[in-house]
Amino acid sequence: MIIRPTIVVLLAVVTTAIASPSRSRDRGLTFHANNAVPGYEFAQAPDGKALYEENCRKCHGVKGTPPKAIKEKFPKVQMLDDVFLAKVNDDSLVKIMTKGVGKAEDMKSFKDKMTPVEMAAVAKYIREFAKPKGSSTL
Repeated sequence: MIIRPTIVVLLAVVTTAIASPSRSRDRGLTFHANNAVPGYEFAQAPDGKALYEENCRKCHGVKGTPPKAIKEKFPKVQMLDDVFLAKVNDDSLVKIMTKGVGKAEDMKSFKDKMTPVEMAAVAKYIREFAKPKGSSTL
């Protein structure tokens, strides 16, 4: 009957570890929504708007309409309006950002500036340009 005392001791140790998060933190556990993940903090999703502002706004404008000076200098610059966005899906937008368009002077690749996850966040943000004013995503 040695097994029973071992189980009781084991249960006591586990219960103490669960009931005492401060001790668990000392062992490198991070608690998130009732889950303990050793040594891992959950990453925050990239901010598509901030990435667009940093990487795309100069050529494509605040809400997808290129500034007049850019349109004159680069007549092929794409307007990111509802007509264009109806023709492409998010994967296509990520592919465009990854590979670029035409020659380097048309649109360069952003694969060295953004990760695929960040590009997907930008694509999701760009999608908002096609939504009617006042629409909700609820």
